[in-house]
Amino acid sequence: MFQLTPWQRVRRKIVNTIPIGVDALSLEKGALSITFDDFPRNAWQIGGEILDKNGVRGTYYMSGGFCGKSYNGLSYFDADDLLAINASGHELGCHTFDHVSALASNQALIVESIAKNQSFLRRILPNYPMHTFAYPFGNASLSAKLHLRKTFRASRGTRPGLNRSRTEFTNLRAFPLEEGQRDSFDLPRAIKAAANAKCWMIIFTHDVSTSPSPCGCKPADLEWLIRLAKDEGLNIAPVAEVLTAAAALSKSPAA
Repeated sequence: MFQLTPWQRVRRKIVNTIPIGVDALSLEKGALSITFDDFPRNAWQIGGEILDKNGVRGTYYMSGGFCGKSYNGLSYFDADDLLAINASGHELGCHTFDHVSALASNQALIVESIAKNQSFLRRILPNYPMHTFAYPFGNASLSAKLHLRKTFRASRGTRPGLNRSRTEFTNLRAFPLEEGQRDSFDLPRAIKAAANAKCWMIIFTHDVSTSPSPCGCKPADLEWLIRLAKDEGLNIAPVAEVLTAAAALSKSPAA
């Protein structure tokens, strides 16, 4: 796990108090996006099977440098997985190629790593545009937010909370569905609030396994989350799809 220095922790707090790219968010009904970061292969093999069984799709945030490799006992996706994810209608999002923290790298390195990730995916899916981004480690910086505002439709962080009628699209809020933080948040209450207020709730995790890492979740947890969201009538969709629905509604004469 990446550890911030004391100064980087201060910078992170400052960054999270200076909004960039705030705009209106209007939805016909509450929405939930399920996202997987990095991503370990079982997030697709097990997590993807659960999504498919329940008739929903998610967003997989990819760091190309992990492709075909293993770290800390976890095997990561390969090129065939990316093809299958795309064919199944899920979203592939950008997570930088090198999984670099915006707080520990200069702007040039972040821009280079994003471009490298885009080039990597084009070699596998030549016509696939990545529309959304997730910050590695959840670490945004002011310069990264300014750059990403022009590069992606939205960028997701790890600040807990719902995305409401005024949303910072360069640092979307998200709740963890992770073993290490499983009991830190009242997710059923957040799901109900998203439904009642027509808000957008985003969940992030990494691996999906009966014995997950501290950053992953169990299959039963993912099933539980989907069941709760469906019971409350949330629209479960990838990040880019929710953005498209919100944009269409904002242009509607009745909006």
